Parts: sequence; structure tokens; C-alpha cells
Amino acid sequence: MNVWSLIAAVSDDQVWMPKRASTVSAPVDNLFHFILWINIFFFLLIAVLMVIFVIKYRHRPGHSAEKTPAHSTALELSWTVIPTILVLMVFYFGFKGQMDMAVAPPNSYEIQATGQTWFWSFTYPNLSLIHI
Repeated sequence: MNVWSLIAAVSDDQVWMPKRASTVSAPVDNLFHFILWINIFFFLLIAVLMVIFVIKYRHRPGHSAEKTPAHSTALELSWTVIPTILVLMVFYFGFKGQMDMAVAPPNSYEIQATGQTWFWSFTYPNLSLIHI
């Protein structure tokens, strides 16, 4: 698989998720991708900054340690406010998606599922019992 086919597959939601099979899968997939890209962004940010700081502040003979600031209100507010906003966004979209899924879509039918020790039993309307 070359790079262009991988990019095309990502744009069609084929790499991370299977094809959409229901009317409620789009918000769930979008929330998954949102969380995934937040994680990728912060992982890369932390990894790159860690490498930069390891190189910049390594121990060198003849250099003495400088006095560091003990408190930074701006830094503390930023690492509190930004994650709080991101968590509230994830909660909002997750809760909104849950409320949308709580209402059955039109033309849907009820399937009764029974979970037992080694199998599941599904009862479909107008069909016999199916064991999986």
C-alpha cells in the first residue's frame, strides 16, 4: 500500500473504523477521531519538547545550574484550562451522541439479546432463536 492509497483510505474512514453500518455510527466515529488526534498532537508535542529540553539543558562541564523560577501563574492556568476545555468538549459530544442513540431510529426493530457464560442468544422479531 503506497502513501496515496493510505491517505485515500483514511479519508474514507477505512483504516481505523469499519464501514458504517448504522445511522448512529458517524458521531461515534467522529468523537473517536477527535480523541485520537488530540492524543497524537499531545504525544508529538511532549516528545519533541522532551528531546529539545534534553539537548538544551544537558549537563556540561564548566556550567553551573541557574536558579529556576518557583511559580508561573500563566503556565499553571494554561495546563489547567486547556485540558479542562478538551475534556468538556469530549464530554459534550459523547453525551450528545449518547442522547441521540437513546432514541431508536425510524424503521428499527427490537432484538432481544441474552448473554450467558459461553454464548449469546439473539431473538429477532418473526425469526427463531439464534445462538452465537
